[in-house]
Amino acid sequence: MISVKPDRSDYFILSGYLFGWFLIWCAYFTSLVSQNFIHYGMIFMGLLVPIFMYAWYYKRLRFTFVFLIWLIIGIFQFMLMFFLKKNPDFDGFNGSYAFTLAYLPCMLFSYTLMRWVYKLLYREELIITAHRFPWMDDEGREWNRMDYILSILGASLFLILPTLLLA
Repeated sequence: MISVKPDRSDYFILSGYLFGWFLIWCAYFTSLVSQNFIHYGMIFMGLLVPIFMYAWYYKRLRFTFVFLIWLIIGIFQFMLMFFLKKNPDFDGFNGSYAFTLAYLPCMLFSYTLMRWVYKLLYREELIITAHRFPWMDDEGREWNRMDYILSILGASLFLILPTLLLA
């Protein structure tokens, strides 16, 4: 990993992420909104934000300091999930909404694993191709099949891994 200080975009995204969770927890503890709204907020912050990070923020995760910040948050979320999963306020139709807290650490794990595999095979950085079009080439190299395969495999792994770990 490359060691570089975070820039403004990192602080903006991190602040927005933490503020979103702060709003959800404030709404939960003060009962300002319905429990369904809190469940939807947990799905958005716990699942959709890691999906967007995997697709569009992956280049910033290459930097050691930025990755470590998100890893610390992910570990905290993972521990919080084990604390909250038995809370009846977070019970859903098919399990606990607290399980959405596991997607960020699983995304970080799967992205890092796919990135290491790609570096072992090609000695270059993995390009996540889920949202790419040919006119969006900003890596300065041609894509190959392994970019597509490892991108899809990494996304599948981080979406399935919480279910496998917590079932």
